[in-house]
Amino acid sequence: MLASLFSALMVGAFTVFPGADQVDTETDAEPEEDAEDTLNEASPTGDILQGDEGDDILTGDDASDQLAGGSGDDDLSGGAGDDSLTGETGNDLLYGGSGADTLDGGYGQDTLTGGADCDDMAGMAGSDTLYGGEGDDDLVGGPDDDWLYGDDGDDSLCGGLGDDLVSGGAGSDALFGGQGNDLIVDQDDDTDFLNGGLGDDTLIGAMGDYFHGGEGEDTYALMLSPEIDPSTEPAIIQDYDPDQDDVFVLYDDSTQDGEPELTLDDDRDDDGLLNLRVDGQIVARIDGDDVNLDDIVLLGAREAASIGIQAFA
Repeated sequence: MLASLFSALMVGAFTVFPGADQVDTETDAEPEEDAEDTLNEASPTGDILQGDEGDDILTGDDASDQLAGGSGDDDLSGGAGDDSLTGETGNDLLYGGSGADTLDGGYGQDTLTGGADCDDMAGMAGSDTLYGGEGDDDLVGGPDDDWLYGDDGDDSLCGGLGDDLVSGGAGSDALFGGQGNDLIVDQDDDTDFLNGGLGDDTLIGAMGDYFHGGEGEDTYALMLSPEIDPSTEPAIIQDYDPDQDDVFVLYDDSTQDGEPELTLDDDRDDDGLLNLRVDGQIVARIDGDDVNLDDIVLLGAREAASIGIQAFA
């Protein structure tokens, strides 16, 4: 059971626990100096800029612009205004800036950054990386293995096909893995919805979140705060099948002596759910048949660190 969790957590250099490195979306959007064409125009009604076969730099202004990179590895920056950016073919870098922007990566391994306000972003073909930025953003992956980060705001993320990393960030987020073996992460204090979809998925969340693994052999990991607020709502773990799914409860063992007591109520509550308790407090409510306490693994941070996982800051 531990192998299924930790193999999912070690995705590249990404750390899913509090204290993880932050993504600098500003520097990610700097244009390359060796691009073949540079288009930077100003129009009170917005620009329509089309790249060519080379590696182009296209920059909009404060109006609502339409930028298309063409073939080549292009850098597109919308600036202020409600912009439309399309990478087309090539490994492109798209930055929406302020305004409600629409970003389409096209073909290739693209990096899309929404910036401020509410943005719509689609990676399309290729293994893409999408950063929502501020605002309530909609991020959609594509048929390949994508990385999606919602950042601030109440975001909606869908990995699509492929084995995707879907991370909500701050805000009340709706996270969908889609098809594939996905890693879905959201550990802030807001209420988030984690849905694995098809495939063998790993869902990592906190109290107050809703977990739904979908079809496949799924892993649920509930991260507890070092000090649990008694007013915090428990997590809801839906469609749990102990014959194929795993549940982990991870706690901070650096702030207390001894292991907390993990218990599972014998009787279901009025909603037909089983209450999972840590030291008497309900931390999760589980929907599933034939659930036993032996099916649930309680894991401390020091044990996690002993095999290379930094569980808490």
